[in-house]
Amino acid sequence: MRSTQRALRFCLVAVAGALAAAAAHVVVDVAGDYLLVRDAYDGIAHHSRALLLAAVGIAILAAGVRVIFEMLDRRCSSTTSVLAAVRDALGNPVRFALASAVVATVALAAMESFDSSLSGHVIDDVGDLFGGSVLLGAGTAAIAGAVLGWLVHRFVRLIAHYEAPIAAFIVAAFELQLTTGSSPRAQRRTGGSRTIARALLLSRQGRKRGPPRPVFG
Repeated sequence: MRSTQRALRFCLVAVAGALAAAAAHVVVDVAGDYLLVRDAYDGIAHHSRALLLAAVGIAILAAGVRVIFEMLDRRCSSTTSVLAAVRDALGNPVRFALASAVVATVALAAMESFDSSLSGHVIDDVGDLFGGSVLLGAGTAAIAGAVLGWLVHRFVRLIAHYEAPIAAFIVAAFELQLTTGSSPRAQRRTGGSRTIARALLLSRQGRKRGPPRPVFG
């Protein structure tokens, strides 16, 4: 269970840091046009944003499906679950926010390095990895990472706290969907069965439509 907790915590920190890096990349790109003499983001196609957001979307979708199935698979007598384990493993929100800030700062530099390599742009110094200013880029990424990390931490704890009613709601929604969707099918099956039975009956009686055959004594 501890390995699962560490893996999920790492994924949550990575998601928070990646989202913060994408947001910081946009902010630095816009702010650099007004605050910097030379904006290192100009003239470079930023394909890393779409790739990063796509990866985050896939990770969130996979985690969401995993959590939903885990909640549906809970037993009524069980008081433990993956969400409760994650809630206990998240730890201090300040440490979680700091870890997200570090991930966001590293991810921002990695994004610019990726974009520069695709565009054939030469990186002159470390400042180019942060839009032309380490203070502006790293500071923006760190702030965004800390904020996103704190929000993700609070959101996961909130979801874990209300896990039981959320699971009950999901189960009720599935049962309602199955009940609503099965009624027309049942009617169609009944109607289809009756039609087939009627066709078979008529096919059996088809030879009896003429006058009765004579019976010789």
